[in-house]
Amino acid sequence: KQQLYREPKIVFSGMCRRLKAAYDEQGCALGVQVYAANRLHLDPFYLLGLLNSKLLSYLFRERFAAKRLAGGYLAINKGQLAQLPIRMIGERETDALATQRKIVSLAKQLHVQDSPVLDAQLDEMVYRLYGISAAERQRIDASVAEKISPSRAKHLAA
Repeated sequence: KQQLYREPKIVFSGMCRRLKAAYDEQGCALGVQVYAANRLHLDPFYLLGLLNSKLLSYLFRERFAAKRLAGGYLAINKGQLAQLPIRMIGERETDALATQRKIVSLAKQLHVQDSPVLDAQLDEMVYRLYGISAAERQRIDASVAEKISPSRAKHLAA
């Protein structure tokens, strides 16, 4: 555990209304119901961008419907996150690689500054990367908005 605490890692809460991950580059200890992913084979900010997107929150909620808790909360663990469809990009997929670079850039900006505008841009890039249609986007956006607090939903809609 001490080695895990000292290493950079992605951390996420074991209970929340929407997937939300953060990057710990300094090596902090973890509390109760906080999980970590370390020794990653992908750019941590690419993974962070995907995990913080509406799309992966939606997919998590749908895939693990049995894990829903009262109040719209999700019970989350590392094993479940490992089952999410993380888009692996081949070196010849130039458009997808450009989108991945934008996701990394946005995730880095969001790491230091919380911004609804950047969040929306990140979601757009993730939708593009996964080839999500406009109709699917509307369904996902509506589903994620109704599962979070009413005040946060208003904030996202603005």
